[in-house]
Amino acid sequence: MGEGKGMDAKGLLPFARAVKRRFPQFGLVAAGGLGPDTMHLVEPLIKEFPDLSIDAQGKLRPSGSALDPIDWYMAGQYLIKALEMLE
Repeated sequence: MGEGKGMDAKGLLPFARAVKRRFPQFGLVAAGGLGPDTMHLVEPLIKEFPDLSIDAQGKLRPSGSALDPIDWYMAGQYLIKALEMLE
């Protein structure tokens, strides 16, 4: 629930591969500590799965809590970096 804990994308790769192999029709979504300053965390997954969807919550708020309002400047920076990485 948007705790801002960073993902271990390299550790998730075997699981993502297994899901895609077993269910090729399913899309993959990655979440875990993603925000404007932490997009590098998801890079290993995006390199292998360029159609990956990504999710951010806590890191789009100065407090880090998903219960607080979104900082729209932070969200804009996240979007810019995500688009650059996903193109």
